[in-house]
Amino acid sequence: MPARTAAGIAIAISLFVGPPLAAQTLMTDKDGSCKMTLPVGWRPTFARYVAKGPEHSTATLANTLTSGDWRRDKEVMTENYPSARIVEDDANLFVIEVPSTSEGNYQLLVFNAPTPTHRVYCWASFDATANDGHARHFDTFMRIASTIAPAK
Repeated sequence: MPARTAAGIAIAISLFVGPPLAAQTLMTDKDGSCKMTLPVGWRPTFARYVAKGPEHSTATLANTLTSGDWRRDKEVMTENYPSARIVEDDANLFVIEVPSTSEGNYQLLVFNAPTPTHRVYCWASFDATANDGHARHFDTFMRIASTIAPAK
């Protein structure tokens, strides 16, 4: 095939299909206050703050206005999810696993502490429909969670 024809076909394909996808995708919450990076295999849905991953896993990014007291905010989160297991709790991150209300569901909630210039805390809900959700998804969910940050 002549080089000019091959180049023309490549241009036509790229115009039809679009540019190659980046290795990672940046997504934001509803109002653009928080962001996180999705790895290969994850795609934002039509609601740009929700992403779909492998094996029916999802991630939802959101923010909540802080009370101004991170310790109190974490207490409220614990009260809202009384049966949750605390996975990580430090000055910057609060991670809880929420027991499934039905067979085969797994949920991990990750909250990032607010910064002095950011009056909301960013958080994400990671969900999977897998009987062994912790074993299959925990590391990936935590890798994604490590990218959560204020966007503004």
